[in-house]
Amino acid sequence: KGPLNDYKRFTGCDVDTGTIELSIELIKQSGISYEFRTTLVGGLHTREHINQLAPLMYGVSRYAVQTYRMPPSDFRSQPVFTPPDAELFHIASEALRNQVEEFLVR
Repeated sequence: KGPLNDYKRFTGCDVDTGTIELSIELIKQSGISYEFRTTLVGGLHTREHINQLAPLMYGVSRYAVQTYRMPPSDFRSQPVFTPPDAELFHIASEALRNQVEEFLVR
């Protein structure tokens, strides 16, 4: 979702990020096929957030960034977010493509 030091911004609640970090390491060392993904959200993710994700994703076998898709217009219970602009994907590619074995944009 985002960097661990600002995770509450992305989830809306307090989270024990130590368990997230441990889970990432366990998955990376498991020997099974996996993929980590981040859904980029306009107005939420920044260049700094993406740069902070890079060390956390170092050595990951497959990492994808994908665009936020707005829910139907009658979906009013969530805050309004927007799809990210192309620049945010470029920033993610620059920050992350050399940190992971396979980098994907969706």
